[in-house]
Amino acid sequence: MPIMLAHRIAPRTLAAALFLMLAAVAPSMAAPSVSQPPSYGSIVSQSYDAYQQITETHLANGLTILSKETHGAPVVYFSVWYKVGSRNEITGQTGLSHILEHMMFKGTHDLPPGSINHLFVTNGGEINANTGTDRTEYFELIASDRLELAIRVEADRMENSAFDPTELKHEMVVVRSELEGDSNDPNYQLYSFSYLPTAFISHPYHWPTLGWRSDVEAVASRRNVIYQYYKQHYMPNNAIVVMVGDIDTKRAVQLCQKYFGVYPPGQLEHHYITPEPEQHGERRVVLRRPGTVGEVIIGYHAPALGTKDHYVMDVISGILSGGRSARLFQDLVETGTAQDASSGNSDLKDPYLFELTATDGAGVSNDTVEKALEAEVTKLQTAPVTQDELRRALQQYDASYTYANDSVSEQADQIGEYAAVLSYKYRDTYLATIHKVTPADIQRVAKQWFTTDNRTVATFEPLPLPPGVNGTPPRVVDNFGAVKPISNPRQKAILEALDKKYNSAIAHIPSAKRPKPTRVVLPNGLTLIVEENHANQTVALQGLVRAGSMYDPTGEYGVASLTADMLGRGTTTKSALDLYLALESVGAEVGFSADTEDASVRGQCLSKDFGLTMSTMADELLHPAFPSDQVDKLRSESLSGLEQARQETGGTGGAGSLADIAFAQSMFPKGHPYWEPSIDDSETALKGITPDTLRSFYSQYYRPDTTVLVIVGDVKTADVVAEVGKLFGGWAKPATPVPSIDIPTISAPATAPAAQMIAIPQTTQTSILWGFPGELKRGNKDFYPAYIMNYILGGDTWGSRLGKTIRDQLGLAYSVYSFFDASHGAGAFSVFVGTNPANANHVTYEIRTITKAFLKSGATADEVRLAKEYLTGSYPIVLETNDGIAGRLLNSEDYGLGLDFIQRREAIINAVTVDQVNAAAHKYLHPDSATLVIAGATPGK
Repeated sequence: MPIMLAHRIAPRTLAAALFLMLAAVAPSMAAPSVSQPPSYGSIVSQSYDAYQQITETHLANGLTILSKETHGAPVVYFSVWYKVGSRNEITGQTGLSHILEHMMFKGTHDLPPGSINHLFVTNGGEINANTGTDRTEYFELIASDRLELAIRVEADRMENSAFDPTELKHEMVVVRSELEGDSNDPNYQLYSFSYLPTAFISHPYHWPTLGWRSDVEAVASRRNVIYQYYKQHYMPNNAIVVMVGDIDTKRAVQLCQKYFGVYPPGQLEHHYITPEPEQHGERRVVLRRPGTVGEVIIGYHAPALGTKDHYVMDVISGILSGGRSARLFQDLVETGTAQDASSGNSDLKDPYLFELTATDGAGVSNDTVEKALEAEVTKLQTAPVTQDELRRALQQYDASYTYANDSVSEQADQIGEYAAVLSYKYRDTYLATIHKVTPADIQRVAKQWFTTDNRTVATFEPLPLPPGVNGTPPRVVDNFGAVKPISNPRQKAILEALDKKYNSAIAHIPSAKRPKPTRVVLPNGLTLIVEENHANQTVALQGLVRAGSMYDPTGEYGVASLTADMLGRGTTTKSALDLYLALESVGAEVGFSADTEDASVRGQCLSKDFGLTMSTMADELLHPAFPSDQVDKLRSESLSGLEQARQETGGTGGAGSLADIAFAQSMFPKGHPYWEPSIDDSETALKGITPDTLRSFYSQYYRPDTTVLVIVGDVKTADVVAEVGKLFGGWAKPATPVPSIDIPTISAPATAPAAQMIAIPQTTQTSILWGFPGELKRGNKDFYPAYIMNYILGGDTWGSRLGKTIRDQLGLAYSVYSFFDASHGAGAFSVFVGTNPANANHVTYEIRTITKAFLKSGATADEVRLAKEYLTGSYPIVLETNDGIAGRLLNSEDYGLGLDFIQRREAIINAVTVDQVNAAAHKYLHPDSATLVIAGATPGK
């Protein structure tokens, strides 16, 4: 099904997501006992949906509870969906839903600012929120023994959020930073600020989910406006609770009665939402700003969710962009017309748009791309799709439903999305309904809806990027003061009581409940690890070969990456299209890529298609042909990607952007595996790579004795061992020695290098990278003391010292985090902050000051304890899916940690002492030697 349009508060990654989990609320919030719920919490109806295995409960106060038991992993996804989003805002007050989402994390009457963060960290888990056009979601992904804690905090936030004016002032800076970060992206600007306001002239889908910047600024100091909006929409009769995971439904519902049932229904605000009038004539809009890659969006007003033609448009989207065998990839990307192309049909509350999007290929104009997209529409209108195309699209939808059942998060997201905009029961009949779609239906819908008079065309025409301006940011000497302690005696007592009650309630991974993986080494040296999990009919595959970019021939940057990418683009017996069709016809996926140290493979399939998927993957890995036409196409795509990198500030932990390149070059000498070439050097190298270059690299570095394959899912171990032996047993081990993986460790310099300012015009957010050579490898004995030390300093956006000060207390940025790049080699220690240019100097001052203070005073016993509790308590979440388990097993094999590392990890972390953490800080933190790179607008301007 199509992806919903929503705005996440932060990425769901270990580095940047708000990995928090709630403890309990204050004694003053105590609810009546479970056995005697208040009348508001009485159950007025309850039913069971056998198809989705969902229990639907309605309380007397209007709260809807949707619960689903699935016991594949000891985790639960608990969420509250409020039926309010940017659609419910009015002119002059856009962005309120998103601001409200931020403020819900800033404390309640009993939990002062900062304490929710503190309580979350002590319990481990993931907490987050996201604002969409039609709804706002708050969720916790937590160990299942913490369900009550999540319920208590969400019930408290529904009624008792404080909206402290000081916290609002701080958080508005964060909201601005988020707006600025999105505005840096020309694609976001084109879609939200040009395309949508042109496609919608009356309906509130006209404005971006984050709101117009002027409206957001206008309410920055108007706490009463935001609080009124909260009271008009946050109430049990406008909310849906969704919980999926390792729960007991009866007990879970009782807990919701206990905590949400104390609230009466509220008076919901309703105002007339102007429907979008029928469009009579094409609309066009052009965005021009500095950039490198053009883009085209064509949108057609589409029928409402749940109507017959909406289902047909879903199928059309699958036919157009359901993988590399689909029309858009074959006709636009494979031909070099577009760098990428996609289509989408969004499931929103009111009629929305069917969209086709493409970015220009190298040397291709927007006009050419637009004509190519128009040609795809004409094909749909003039000739029926083939039965093979239709069957393949439907099979992919079937498979996606099964894959979703592997993750409690995905299941809950789908249930909540449809419950908020239409009905969760929409999914009961969805597959059966789309299987009734015929080629004639597709042709009819394309003719009726995809007309010139019903479309909006938006194009991005990039202006030339002026030459970069390098300079040194001015030195900052301001003192920004200390953190204000909690002064309210009652609140302080509540927090102390909660700490005492919950600080030892840590989720564990019982060894007896963990399946035992099997490890087999074939005679040729290939290592196979298999773990059975029969909870869902899916299989996850991960693997590696020691063939990363560190082995690129001198000056030939990109050889390892292109070699890996080419594996799926043709073998000695099958074309690229043959391979795409084989996998996509059953909804399976296999992909190869390369990073610094390894080439990797990752895939998934339904268990019934395991044999087909493995044989296809084996053919790709063992018999690549490196056809010259595919090499040329991949080179063109890579060159287009490099051009796009010229307009990205970067610094988000990836590689290849301007900030990341400058950061790596200042830290590592040329020739070191972690040094990065300039974009110009990469372009020159790419143009010189030939198929023979890739064949030579492949023959030298792809070998069974550096290959590891991990299979997790609904399989039988003996069958997998036999299949892998049949497919890979004949892969001959070369006589040459195994390539070395020794990576020189670079020490921090005696003095800091000169700061670098990379000027990127018309950027509203500045990316800051600050750090030094990390000197830490994954196999170092003090890896875990350093791991804990980093978590305390900056490893969590809210819970760390950097996050608390820069984001939460000072409100200077949206994204704040630090990390060690520690693998077989010692990479960099980095701090990344995305901030307004005016705050860049303030932020860099805070980074230095906080890091130096950490060295001077050291981590406290409480900080180390809380870090341990989070790092151990959150670990079950990583094991939520087959893919997550496969990743942990692959990591354990790669670094020689042992197959039982998942069970031993908690004890290893808990054995770390405060002295070891502080010793690691003195060994690995070098603030006086730090490199500073600032990319974006000039600080202070």
